[in-house]
Amino acid sequence: MNARRGLFLVLALAVVVVVLLVLRTLQMGSPQEPATVGPIGVAGGGSEPADADVPVIPVRGGRAALVDEEGTPTEVATAGEATIEGAVGSTLAPQTVSVFGRVVDVSAQPVAGASLAWIDERADVLGRSEADGTFVIELDPEVLSRRRTLVTIEPGWAHVRTSLVQRSRLTAEHLIVVAPAVEVAGSVLDEGGSPVAGARVDVLLTSMAGFPYLLETTRVARRSTTTGEDGAFRLNAVPTHRGFELRAVAAGHAEGRLPLPVSSRSDLAFVLARTERERSLELTGFVLHADGRPAASAKVQWGRDRTTSAEDGSFALQLRGGRAQRGPLVAFLVGFQGAVLHEVFPQYVDSGLSPPPVELVLGPPALTLEGEVWDASGAPCAGWRVSLLDGEEASVNRAPPVLVENLVADNDGTVESDEAGRFLLGGLSARDYTVRAFDPETLVQVRSKPVPAGSRVVLHVDEGAFRDQLAGRVVGFDGTPVADARVGLSICLGRSGPAASWWSGDSVATDELGRFRLRDVPRRDVYLSVHGDSVLSTRVELDEGAPDEGHTVEVIRRCRFRVSWAAAQPGDEFAMIDADEALLNVMEVRASSSSTRGTWRLEEGQSPPLSVSEQASAILLLREGKEVARAPVSLTPGELTVIRP
Repeated sequence: MNARRGLFLVLALAVVVVVLLVLRTLQMGSPQEPATVGPIGVAGGGSEPADADVPVIPVRGGRAALVDEEGTPTEVATAGEATIEGAVGSTLAPQTVSVFGRVVDVSAQPVAGASLAWIDERADVLGRSEADGTFVIELDPEVLSRRRTLVTIEPGWAHVRTSLVQRSRLTAEHLIVVAPAVEVAGSVLDEGGSPVAGARVDVLLTSMAGFPYLLETTRVARRSTTTGEDGAFRLNAVPTHRGFELRAVAAGHAEGRLPLPVSSRSDLAFVLARTERERSLELTGFVLHADGRPAASAKVQWGRDRTTSAEDGSFALQLRGGRAQRGPLVAFLVGFQGAVLHEVFPQYVDSGLSPPPVELVLGPPALTLEGEVWDASGAPCAGWRVSLLDGEEASVNRAPPVLVENLVADNDGTVESDEAGRFLLGGLSARDYTVRAFDPETLVQVRSKPVPAGSRVVLHVDEGAFRDQLAGRVVGFDGTPVADARVGLSICLGRSGPAASWWSGDSVATDELGRFRLRDVPRRDVYLSVHGDSVLSTRVELDEGAPDEGHTVEVIRRCRFRVSWAAAQPGDEFAMIDADEALLNVMEVRASSSSTRGTWRLEEGQSPPLSVSEQASAILLLREGKEVARAPVSLTPGELTVIRP
């Protein structure tokens, strides 16, 4: 019996070994390839490698996923996030992600042994900088589900710039800039020696002119405090360096500045001169109901200035900037149609005079518009954002605009459709309105014809509202493919132009040949947007008849540079021009903001790291706005070029 059992075990083991050998042979004969986006036609002819096509499927929540031949997701990319790549057939996410960077002082010298931590979790050390200031820290991907600020926690140092770590820029060098820390304290006094309470004391940092590293992941570490009743202030761990200053500002006083001391001091004193208060203009009047009754507690608004009417309907509105363009004068009370006055006596305001009293008459009770949103099959559309397209604007050059109807309804003017697709818009006047609804995920939108307030409207999504896919390439103007650019969809929520507001959907990264593929793209009223570290952001309106394949988007690549011009040169500003002598915008890009100017100041002939279009052909040296010298430039995308005469 035992011999028979032993023979059975030997046979079973042999079968297992044979099966494993067969599986190993099959696996070696069919190696798995990295996931790629399928081939896309190239405008202007030519050929490309015949890579295997990998389908793309939409994932709820504004995501796009690559799938293998069996439909298993292998990659997920969210708008504004870095792509996490894996082999086809693998569903394992990476265990960690690497973040690299360096810690340097404000003179660009490395800071060794600096401990690194998140700004909100300073007790947990993530790593330390090496002798050359560089660091690499390994992070759980879940830690970066939100943007995090990376700092040092080394005694004796204070931050000039911190670094913002976010999924969209994991491959960038994360720079932390520090300076020696000091403690400063003192008082703010007026000319008579009396303390100035409530004065704000700020630390003013230099513009990092001449700094040799990119600052595009950094945030300025701002420091300020307020004086107490005794006029005293104190700031701990303040960065100090040549050119750094302290500034004190207070209402009714001229600002004061002091150089930041190189060592801790507690005897600093600001003496602020008193200034004459600017003559304040005043707009007075009454707010009434339609039947002549006083409208108590009504809001009266002109631009950013607002007040509330008294029990007798009277109001007095102090105007902070008399000559500014402010838009209409609006009176509103929740539940009643608003009153709007477009001509607010500009002849008085422009002359610095207070206008005569005005009378603002509210309308009857506000009206509503109710309706439903249905898809092409007649099913209700839940969670769609519904708003007015043509309400009465109470703002000027604001995106999105503030509407009188929004003020009356006491909301931002956007409502969501419920599970039955129903919506209700309030605060309306007795007029016709156009209603727009859009799906925040797919970006498909529908609009009504003008309908009178108080009626009911049904919005239908048309058959064929989507194209199955949109595929193409992103290239530079010279035809060079642009890899790792984010390509997605956007819709314009208001007027076009500089004051437009936008809603963006999901995006995907271009491959090494600049190719992209999007699924379920609305056919109408949608823009293709391209952005990324290497390009200037671009939006292209998609024509309804645009091809589904072979779409080519030309973008302007972004070049980084800094100016290092001899301080003895006569200019104090510079500008960049293209081959046609057209002035180009020069940008300073930071982690969460950017600024753009046509001309940029030089500090002792130096500029901070900046960006400009690849079309830049020459730099102009300026003094008092006039050209005093010029030199040709040759910038290379992806490199930081130092421009010297």
